Amino acid sequence: MCGSHKMWCCQVFILALFAHTIAADFHGSAARAEISFEGPSPSHSQDAVAPTSRPKRRVYALCPPKFHRVGTDCYSLVDQRSSWLEAHFFCKDKNANLTEPGKHADRKLRLFLQKQDALSGEKDPIWLGATYDHHNNRWQWSMSGRNLSTDSFSRTDPAYVQLISNSQPLDNNCAIYDPSLKYRWSARPCSDKLRFICQHKMPKVSAPNRYKIYNRWNATYPNEQANEVVLEILEPRENDRR
Repeated sequence: MCGSHKMWCCQVFILALFAHTIAADFHGSAARAEISFEGPSPSHSQDAVAPTSRPKRRVYALCPPKFHRVGTDCYSLVDQRSSWLEAHFFCKDKNANLTEPGKHADRKLRLFLQKQDALSGEKDPIWLGATYDHHNNRWQWSMSGRNLSTDSFSRTDPAYVQLISNSQPLDNNCAIYDPSLKYRWSARPCSDKLRFICQHKMPKVSAPNRYKIYNRWNATYPNEQANEVVLEILEPRENDRR
């Protein structure tokens, strides 16, 4: 009984040792093959839906020659010194307008102007597209006719403080970016000769249609190169409300 028991114990020990050796070799091979034995992840389970890549559509965002892309629009800083009205018609001849930036665009545009002037060393004010409507006593954009918020005007600017205190008539004043006020807005007589910045919408077109834009711009900017950037637009998924 005892002898047979010892033989049985030895057989069990040998089988256990053999099984351990097989398991060690199998896991070692799996590790070298980079196979995971932790069970199927949610993405590999039978009930999981395989992710599908969203289709993309390639478009071209274009800016005319001498215009730079800032945010979602194109801008051209013109060094030519002009009155506000002269600047207005200069931009119009380029199928653009004196800039009328919204709140978020204004922040980006101020940073753009700071960088441009840091490179050129310029410090003179810059016309933008706002004038004072003395009939209704308010500032408004010249092209759209919309009223504009005065939040971008510098409250510490002596010229603007004088304007809002009604100690000086407002009926012949236009808005500027003032480098001495960290490019906050101020006001100057519209007849002053200053730099100005034109704004152009940035069309986003497919590859075939970009040549139509180029042909149209060639009439305004003959033999000059436009600026473009390639964008990949994700097509919305079904029932995607965004």
